[in-house]
Amino acid sequence: VMYFTSADDQVLAVNATTGDALWHFTPYNRAAFKNFGIVANLGVAVCDGKVFELTLDMTIVALDQKTGDQVARVPISNAVPGAQASYGYSETSAPICANHELFVGAAGSEYGVRGFIMAYRTSDLSPAWPMPFWTIPPANTQWRSAARVVGGCTVWTPPTVDLRSGTLYFGTAAASPAYYPSLR
Repeated sequence: VMYFTSADDQVLAVNATTGDALWHFTPYNRAAFKNFGIVANLGVAVCDGKVFELTLDMTIVALDQKTGDQVARVPISNAVPGAQASYGYSETSAPICANHELFVGAAGSEYGVRGFIMAYRTSDLSPAWPMPFWTIPPANTQWRSAARVVGGCTVWTPPTVDLRSGTLYFGTAAASPAYYPSLR
């Protein structure tokens, strides 16, 4: 089975040998995604009998791997304070699974949001960590004292896990504002 996504967060499962469609999931709010500017989705994670997708509106969706039925839908802001589309965050990348945990970051560096990475349990999408790992300091502290929109360094591409050492590796986007380096 091959799983793929559309730019507006639809997920499709197809038979990888024949190309026959097995199921098709469409988020209930996909019409709103046309207003997000960058409309993209770079894939899903498949593990523990589920297909996990991150939607543009900062939500984790868990689908039954065999049927495509939605089994859970959790706003990322429940565990990551302020990580909402209304603050400039979005999800365009794929999460990853390792050891029954789902790892997610977010896009939005160009809007000065605060970068993070967070882990969730694949069983019920509850937080696996007590707090997110922030890639930059809070607003109005250290080098972010110049303005609220000074930030960035989001983890918008999938991280990776070395299962032997238990190490999580990830890259970050650029700091912002991009065109005023003296502020960052």
